[in-house]
Amino acid sequence: MYFEILGLGLINVYRGVCCRNGYFQDTETSEVNRPVVNTRKKEGDALARLQRKLIRQMEEREIELVNYHLNIDDFQIYIRRANYDKHSAYRSRAEPQKWLDHYLAAKILDLTSDDVYIDIASSRHSPAADIYQRLYGCETFKQDLTFEEGMHGRLIGGNAESMPIPDGFATKMGMHSSLEHFEGDSDISFVTEAARVLRSGGMLCSVPLFLSDHYMIKTDPAVWPKTGMRFDSEAVVYKHDGWNCPFGRFYDVEHLCSRLLRNASDLSFKVYVVDDPGTVHESCRDRKFVAVFEKE
Repeated sequence: MYFEILGLGLINVYRGVCCRNGYFQDTETSEVNRPVVNTRKKEGDALARLQRKLIRQMEEREIELVNYHLNIDDFQIYIRRANYDKHSAYRSRAEPQKWLDHYLAAKILDLTSDDVYIDIASSRHSPAADIYQRLYGCETFKQDLTFEEGMHGRLIGGNAESMPIPDGFATKMGMHSSLEHFEGDSDISFVTEAARVLRSGGMLCSVPLFLSDHYMIKTDPAVWPKTGMRFDSEAVVYKHDGWNCPFGRFYDVEHLCSRLLRNASDLSFKVYVVDDPGTVHESCRDRKFVAVFEKE
């Protein structure tokens, strides 16, 4: 179907079906956001098949894959030490997906007291930077577009594509469910900026890395700005009523390579493959992939 996006032209928006795991497929029916399957087992099987397919495609592209064993006992220890109950404004949104995001980033980055860490697209309510500072002793900063422009103590305000900090400022950077919301070409620009901001040997971890078998963007038109939205002409755009977010990008392997890997100057790239993240909670099954960049 075609419909006009607030005067910005006609964009092909396919009617889609939405699994609880967040992946979409085309459907010939008139229903929108109808579940693909009606049992959790079938849904889990479908997601597992898709993840295996994506792993094969990344292997064919010679993307470095790292198998990551999720230690549930260690995760539970982290949860107790992090004490998310202290962060009441964030708690309802944090469990359990955000907890796992924070844990995976901290472990993969191997945070220590020697690190200078930036939490990218952090928001004032996110406790990740504070938790990391308390648990690992690193110096932490929070960056977000909503903060006052410039650097104010531990807050870095402005666009993540052009941060008001010197070259080689940070040793580690983390993103928790945020890269997929970078609109337009801001994902490409950010990777270039990360290469500037990181010191030699520094790392950027983006968790999760949302992938699909085709390049897609999902959107909820109810929360579009008055100026409308522009979408990548190469992506299939899916309307997702009630999602309460204007933009979410799901790379296929081809666009993962063309948008991120190709523009990651001075950065090596690998994907961590988490074994069975659903053991934390069934809502975490889509936390299968983690993107890691390292400054050479």
